[in-house]
Amino acid sequence: MTRLSNQTNTLAPRLRQFLAQRPCDAPCLSYAQVIAALDIPPPAMARLTQTLEELMTVDTAQGHPLIAARVVSRGPAALPARGFFDHAATLGHDVSDAAAFHRAQLADLGKTPPLP
Repeated sequence: MTRLSNQTNTLAPRLRQFLAQRPCDAPCLSYAQVIAALDIPPPAMARLTQTLEELMTVDTAQGHPLIAARVVSRGPAALPARGFFDHAATLGHDVSDAAAFHRAQLADLGKTPPLP
């Protein structure tokens, strides 16, 4: 993925807060729903996915479940996009069973308060 800019990512705290405020039992949101809710400017998808990866890196470093798991692709599987799993693997997570890994992250989010 191409990095958008070297400037501080101001989307990261807004995105974290938005996802953290969702009830644990609420359905996951699609990438498009998050883009619309946060009014992310173009290139919106690239900005969102880069920021989700940043949140994943921070969460992993601090031993927290991945709040990015709350964002999924549209479709019957309701799983995050492949990039989520690729980045999780680079961070040392075992994603050999993608669906099980995603379920475990969501379950852990329900047990652990998200990072502020």
